[in-house]
Amino acid sequence: GITVDIFTQPTTSDYGWRDLAFDGVYLYGSDDGDIHQIRMSDGQYTGVTIPTPFNSAPAPYLVRAIAYDPATDDFWVGDNDYDIFELDRLGNVISTISHSLMVFGLAWDETVMGGPVLWAFSQTPRKYAIPIDPVTGAELPACMWGAETPPGGMSGGAIWGWLFGFFLLSFAIALVA
Repeated sequence: GITVDIFTQPTTSDYGWRDLAFDGVYLYGSDDGDIHQIRMSDGQYTGVTIPTPFNSAPAPYLVRAIAYDPATDDFWVGDNDYDIFELDRLGNVISTISHSLMVFGLAWDETVMGGPVLWAFSQTPRKYAIPIDPVTGAELPACMWGAETPPGGMSGGAIWGWLFGFFLLSFAIALVA
């Protein structure tokens, strides 16, 4: 592909944005317990922040996984083995999905027959994406296997989209120094 733009992440964390979502106008990302709106023109925060339940979680949880549902204008967020939450733009919890995965990325997919589904990228026991029914919270039988993470690395981020007439499911793998 062709690089369209590169942004320096406006973060002070050691790891930066773990996952991104796009609502057609803005990017949304996080390196803490909130969702932050990001301008596409310069990659900077707009000042709009959406609180999440991870701010009051019993352990230091982050928004490591985020997806956007354009039909409801809601966000889905997750972190490791903690619940996945559907949130409105004010941060109100619309629904909660308990699961047995180690979630490091989410992607919304409204193109699947019988969908939509929420793809969750899990690190355990192997790197794979599994579809979740957002209404029932059930993990569906289909899955996509991902690449093995290199030694010292970790997986994160997921995006689902339509590209040149083909569906694209992409995951990022980052090496940890």
